[in-house]
Amino acid sequence: MNQNNVLAQLEPKEVFQYFREICSIPHGSGNTGAIAEYCLDFAVSHGYESYQDAAGNIILYAEASKGYENCEPIALQAHLDMVCDKTRDCTKDMKEEGIDILVRGNYLMADGTTLGADDGIGVAYILALLSMDVPHPPIDAVFTADEEIGMLGAGALDMARLRAKRLINLDSEEEGILTVSCAGGVRAECRVRLSCCKKDRTGTHPDIRVVVHGLPGGHSGVEMHKKIPNAIKVLSEVLQPVNRRNRLFLCDIQGGNRDNSIPNEASASFQIEEAEKPYILKEIEKSASAVKKKYKKFTALSIDVELLYQDMAEPDENRMRLIRPKDCDKIIHLLGQAPDGIARMSDDMKGMVESSLNLGVCRIENTDLVMKYLIRSNAAGGKEALCQKLSEFMNRLDGTVKYSADYPVWEFRKDSPLLALMVRTFEEEYKKMPVVSGIHAGLECGMFCGNTPELDMVSFGPTLLHVHTPEEKMELASVRRTWNYLLKILSNIKE
Repeated sequence: MNQNNVLAQLEPKEVFQYFREICSIPHGSGNTGAIAEYCLDFAVSHGYESYQDAAGNIILYAEASKGYENCEPIALQAHLDMVCDKTRDCTKDMKEEGIDILVRGNYLMADGTTLGADDGIGVAYILALLSMDVPHPPIDAVFTADEEIGMLGAGALDMARLRAKRLINLDSEEEGILTVSCAGGVRAECRVRLSCCKKDRTGTHPDIRVVVHGLPGGHSGVEMHKKIPNAIKVLSEVLQPVNRRNRLFLCDIQGGNRDNSIPNEASASFQIEEAEKPYILKEIEKSASAVKKKYKKFTALSIDVELLYQDMAEPDENRMRLIRPKDCDKIIHLLGQAPDGIARMSDDMKGMVESSLNLGVCRIENTDLVMKYLIRSNAAGGKEALCQKLSEFMNRLDGTVKYSADYPVWEFRKDSPLLALMVRTFEEEYKKMPVVSGIHAGLECGMFCGNTPELDMVSFGPTLLHVHTPEEKMELASVRRTWNYLLKILSNIKE
């Protein structure tokens, strides 16, 4: 049976129909115009009033089904954008092309790219619900833009446009957990000025490229507790013993694609003297072996060395600009010492990270080394403390740091009527109690809470694995169970 037939038979059919249509539309962060138009067309074809703001957010207004006219409205919310990433050999242009989805056993995956179930499945749930004749109170269907690059849509949303005073966020990633609080966060861009030179000797000189790959990567909030190695930090560990004699002229260094993902790949390119080649290759091999032994738990980790030759007998204006060996050494040690990972574990929730920094991107721009972070904390004041730590680190290096996209903590509300309803409904549906917990990641609920403190909110969703990476997958049975749970919640609201 071909994949199209397999996909067409997935249950619940309405949910997977809309998910497939969403996947066919390019909708990476900053590129949500087409998916927004799709939602607006849906509103027209189904007779719903709609609203779109300048930030690209959309609200669809659905009246109550028969028998639920006297119920208070509820908002169902998901974000329109996805993280776009792909494998090294994937040629798809994710700005122009949709996602190819595949069934692999009990999971749905994408062919060579991220799946976008974060948060395409939330959008699909809402559209499927509004396309069917099922019991529900008045619904404000809220689709926000650009969540993955700083919750820009949620931050710009006019909350006065909502009728509802309670909201279900459909952007959680583990079935059976009701999320009732989230971390606040802030993005940081660090820069260090480097000194450059032009290699003016003629002749043939080898270029060496060291590539770290095969690490799992992952969501820098949801998966921070797993202590997944950061490929940028691993690369620095490989290179630190190699440059002892300051003979490496750095051409380029790259690691990670987004500040909210733990980098799974990083690379550095150097130019060396021919006479240094045997020594340097031996040192890299020795260092790589030690690093792989250190991270032996991560069996897919690979550290490759590529050796290329470039003709340097070129006119001056065409010669490659290189980072001087002294600053090359500075970069290697800077990346090794840069703050990254877990800063503090929670005292209140066992096993949950309270505060962390994720060094998600490293690259050279002109004559600057650029590092991009996402800083998170579930504690009041924790985010500010980490910002101070990073600022002090950069000051010691005569570097700069700029902060942006600051978003607030969503704190736990003990007296939540919505949570009480959802716990009771979960017990009816699953015959067991849910886990009620916070998450060390930013949810748009934090933005909503900052603008409308009285809003009663809970977040849940089906099981997703390896989000923000090409290994992302969604458990099919979990989608069905979570869908049935959502329908039951809406039905029980009448009570």
